[in-house]
Amino acid sequence: QNLQVRHEARREMLYLINYAQRGPARFVSHLEVLRALERALRRADLPLKLSQGFNPRPYLSFALPLPVGMSGRSELAVVELSDPLAPGEIAARVAGELPEGLVLKQVRPWPKDANLPGLVDAAAYRVRPGWKPEPSFSEANAAAADLRSRPHLFVEVRGEKRDIRPGLLELRVRQGREAPYLLLFLSAGSRRYVRPEWVLSALSELGGWQEDRPARVERLGLFACRGRRPVPLGALAPTLSLRPRY
Repeated sequence: QNLQVRHEARREMLYLINYAQRGPARFVSHLEVLRALERALRRADLPLKLSQGFNPRPYLSFALPLPVGMSGRSELAVVELSDPLAPGEIAARVAGELPEGLVLKQVRPWPKDANLPGLVDAAAYRVRPGWKPEPSFSEANAAAADLRSRPHLFVEVRGEKRDIRPGLLELRVRQGREAPYLLLFLSAGSRRYVRPEWVLSALSELGGWQEDRPARVERLGLFACRGRRPVPLGALAPTLSLRPRY
């Protein structure tokens, strides 16, 4: 019986991998990131638990795919091992095997009954718009205040009008070194999912600005919203200074 218990325990060795995706890795697809992480895990000689069948694959689950062109400060994936290892040893083995632009930040144990993608309710973003003419801080702040005050906010998404206001949990303007930037806290759940570019579209229409160059978007972290405060899913996700409504 004790042998059976130990055998069952060995089957569930889950670890949360916290990594950054930046630089050239911003322009690769989610599938390419998945393959790159798989290769790094294999080269690190970890005791990976593999799927059955003709082409065995590691058990690897991502929190929320990062869109192409966006950088991520605190991206998350869960990997399953067939034998336990210390998180520090996993990190030491994997860090040097990742390609340019994927940077390992932390590895920690993950509970076997927690479904990572199902926990994601919201995401925080830092956005540097590429508008022309470039608005001042006061102009951008006024447009953001106007947008926040509206009970509905319709944008066109794939040919259909969608009200994204319920998923716009918070929007703030901050002054950067060269120009204002936006801090967004948006719903990432399946029912109220909102993309940063949809908010930019609504703001540019309010301010009368045109897109002159692609916006620079960085996803700061992913959050669960189970109580009165957002809870970061990655230990290195930023502490949220905003007060979102959800």
